[in-house]
Amino acid sequence: MAECSPSLPDRLRAVDFGSALAFLCFSVALLFTSFYSLGPYIKPLAGLGLLSGLLGGVVPALWRKKNAILPLFMVILCLLGLLFLGSWPSFSPPSPTLLRIPLKQNGMAAYQPVGEEDWVDASANALKRGDVRVEIVSAQIGPVELKTKSSTRRSAERFLTIRLRVSYEGIVFQQTPYEPWADLVDSPSKHSPTLTDDQGRTYAQKTFAPNWKVVGRADSDALNPGHQVKEVLVYPVPSGNVGYLRLMLPASAFGLAGVFRFQIPRSMIAGL
Repeated sequence: MAECSPSLPDRLRAVDFGSALAFLCFSVALLFTSFYSLGPYIKPLAGLGLLSGLLGGVVPALWRKKNAILPLFMVILCLLGLLFLGSWPSFSPPSPTLLRIPLKQNGMAAYQPVGEEDWVDASANALKRGDVRVEIVSAQIGPVELKTKSSTRRSAERFLTIRLRVSYEGIVFQQTPYEPWADLVDSPSKHSPTLTDDQGRTYAQKTFAPNWKVVGRADSDALNPGHQVKEVLVYPVPSGNVGYLRLMLPASAFGLAGVFRFQIPRSMIAGL
């Protein structure tokens, strides 16, 4: 008597759970390729299917000495999906909270959170984001001190010179790369600050000949524990009737997100 071939329900019951889950994961991952916003979920699904096929299909089949072709086929499909479909989800850490540091209370006052759009009085506060602390040391109108390897001089014109001090306040010993805020005549800053006044005027940085360096500007391209970065920004002299200046410093110069926003009151600008 001829032996009857297994019916479709019998064949479906013979499919192991691991292969079934792998097939489901691959099918859903393939469906997600039609939707751009679901792209980051494709690889995790394919990875889940790959593990399911291996641990729930291939390994048990080999252990029981059964046919492992189906689970192995599902594993290969999921592996191809993992390699060639979708993209890995990116998990960007939140930007460190911006903190205001009072300068005139001998370090006794607690640091206060500051809104991303808030302007902080530079004459009374420093700003801290992550492990990086930024302070405007001075703002002064007058000639700029310049130097070369063999000589020094003062510029014939008067400019606004803003001196900054950046320090590291982290507890972990590490080096933080720094790409300068200052423009050079042959190398504009990749993170150029924005200086405006209370009347909406914007000021562009002043540069000098390549062989002349602004005195006080550090040579260091990294911020280290115990070592400060000193920066000097030079601008045209602002109008005599300004009430304040606003300086926006991109935190990207230290590999951070956001900006440092300082409001420089007229009373802080010496010589104006």
